[in-house]
Parts: sequence; C-alpha cells; structure tokens
Amino acid sequence: MIIFADIICPFPGPRRTIRRHGVSALSAAIAFTLTVAPAAAHDFGRTSDLYASFVEGGGVVLSDIALLLAMAAAGCLTSIWDREGMPKIWPALAAGILAGFAAPLAFFTLPALASLGTAVLLGLLAAAALRLPLSAARAILFAAGLALTVGTLGGHEAGSVPIGAYLGIFFTLNAGVVVAAALVTLARRHFNERVALIAARALSSWLVAIAVMLLALSFRQAGA
Repeated sequence: MIIFADIICPFPGPRRTIRRHGVSALSAAIAFTLTVAPAAAHDFGRTSDLYASFVEGGGVVLSDIALLLAMAAAGCLTSIWDREGMPKIWPALAAGILAGFAAPLAFFTLPALASLGTAVLLGLLAAAALRLPLSAARAILFAAGLALTVGTLGGHEAGSVPIGAYLGIFFTLNAGVVVAAALVTLARRHFNERVALIAARALSSWLVAIAVMLLALSFRQAGA
C-alpha cells in the first residue's frame, strides 16, 4: 500500500496523509470482514416457485463475503488486463460457471476456501497487471467461473438444487464480476488512466489481504 501511495503522490506531506488513510481504511475493512465467518454449504429449499428460488440463489451469492471478494478480484483482473476486456472474455466466465453446475461438488464441504483461494490468486494477478495473451485470460476466467460455482454450490450433488436457484446463481455470479469490471473500466475511461490503473491494482492488493485474513480465520475455526 505504501508503494502505491508513493506513486500516486510523490510529495512528502500528502503522501503521509494518503498512507495514513490507506492503512486505516484497510485495517477497518479487515476488522469488519473478520467478524463475518465464511459461509458453509447453503441448504437450498425445494420450493417449486421459480421466482423464489431465483432470489434464493442470488441471495446466497450476495450474502457470502468470500464470493464477493472473488467476484471483485475477477472483475478487477479483467479490466486491469484490458480496459475493454470483459466482452472479450465474458463467455469463458459463463462457461466456467455452467461447467461448475455439472461438476460433482458434493465432496467440497468447505466452499468458502475455494472462493477465498480464488480471490487471493486473482487479486495477485490483478495487482501484478501481467500482459496475458487472450487465450490465457480466457482460461483464467473459465477457471474463476468454475471456482465461483464451487464456492456457491460446494457440498451439493449436481442437479440437487432447484432450477430457479441455478438461474439466480448464474445471473448473480456473472453480474458481480461484470459490475466490478465495469467500475474499473469507467474509472480508466473518465479519470487519469494511469492513476485509475494504480488505484485498481491497489484495490486488488486489499482484496488479497482481506481474503488471506479470512483464510486464516477459516483454518483457525477448522482446527478448533
């Protein structure tokens, strides 16, 4: 974080202010997330109401801090890699999610670990801002979609969830990544692109820090 602050503002006075506020904000974010235990496998209802199960599926995604971190990291990575990158590689993300629906996920009894691990890996790639070929970026987003599905449906047999819940999960996972990518893209379009890119990379490093803290909490709870 200090490195990013130094790049954004090379003057000593403002740099100290940015550094202080950055550390305080990161500490507050970590303190908040440490109060939220990563979710276990969700017990989906067997309702025949398509809308109710759709909302339930979407709600499972939006109520899981680990999934939110992973979606944010995937979105940041996409738009850091290429300012207009989402349309180029979104089909790979969608395909990964669909592949996850058909995978045998009953053995993944700790789905939060998949989400947090994904957040760490994608966040590190985003912060590094690597110049990846299109094929590699698509492969990464496919794997991310698969991991997000594991994080959502781990512990469930394929086909054991109502169709409406599958639709809600598919929509929300895609929307979460797309919205995160769009925010970075808009920042790069409408503000100083160099500063916006540095800020997005800094945000990615924050996501990694928070995910690592939650991983440590998960292992601590598992060993208790």
